[in-house]
Amino acid sequence: MTADTVPPERKLGLLKGISMIVGIMIGSGIFISPKGVLEASKSVGLTMIVWLGCGVITMLSSLSYVELGTFITKSGGEFAYILNGLPAVLAFLCSWFLITAINCYSTDFAANIQVAFTVAKITALLIIIIGGFVMMGKGEFYDLPEGFTGSETSGSVIALAFYDGLWAFDGWNSLNYAIEELKNPYRLTYAAAREGHLPQVLSYLHIRTKTPVISLIFSAIIALIMIIPGEISSLIDFFSFTAWLFYGLAFLSLIVMRFTKKDEPRPFKVFILVPIVMLIISVYLVVAPIVQNPDLGFLYAFLLIIGGLIFYFIFVHFKVQLPCMEAFTEFIQKFACVAPSKYKPPDHSENNKL
Repeated sequence: MTADTVPPERKLGLLKGISMIVGIMIGSGIFISPKGVLEASKSVGLTMIVWLGCGVITMLSSLSYVELGTFITKSGGEFAYILNGLPAVLAFLCSWFLITAINCYSTDFAANIQVAFTVAKITALLIIIIGGFVMMGKGEFYDLPEGFTGSETSGSVIALAFYDGLWAFDGWNSLNYAIEELKNPYRLTYAAAREGHLPQVLSYLHIRTKTPVISLIFSAIIALIMIIPGEISSLIDFFSFTAWLFYGLAFLSLIVMRFTKKDEPRPFKVFILVPIVMLIISVYLVVAPIVQNPDLGFLYAFLLIIGGLIFYFIFVHFKVQLPCMEAFTEFIQKFACVAPSKYKPPDHSENNKL
């Protein structure tokens, strides 16, 4: 099966792009995170400051990602940005960490479903907000003149409060995973496989729907494995630790490319202090929780990094091929009706190979 002309499907317009971001951001986090933020902050006043800080962090991060997304027009999010500005091994570790059915059917259909889900979730939030105002109108609220009484003073614990708050905001970078699927694409596994950092079959597109079905199924399996423990707070901490590690590398990559590729045109350029500040915040969010609470979740993350390095040097750097890989790829092609695409996005990564 050799469908060389299969291109990625591009059907995400402005409305669907906005709906993707809003729909992913307004998810379980906003209904789960408030408890964790309050428990870590230990006061209503500090909780409000943490939520405000989360909003500012998200805004500054988004501005940095606007420049990255318009400068590097590849799918893959952090993977693509780290790959273009830093050593390739760091991009591989990103895909190693941050690796279902509607998306396999059609990008356009998935975007339409996302619009509907976004409306439903916003409606639910409006009901909660209006209900709060109704209760206040009835006089059923408490005065909090000492809102900062009992506030947590440990910077490390406050970082954990930010973990919970930023979990609710997570999704602000989701459109950067779909750059190539926008009209003039959100597949980390697809992008990593296309660069040779994962088996090539994961980058193949479905013949009819032009979506990376195999990579989506693979990502879904990884997601199912991650929810097996069943403890949401541990999952939030583990996700936030690894996510902000690679967000930080993406900010670092942006700073590096400002100097190494300063002459290349950029449709949008953020003030250089923004990614610098975000890099510092990322370091704080990664290091502070380890200092405060070095639990097993962070140890697992470290072991995954070591495992990723071993995997990278064996299969990517030295290009060791398993003898059964060719037969496996052929079987997957026939079974899932997928084929490689000849589409190649613009390359900015000529100076970062490792």
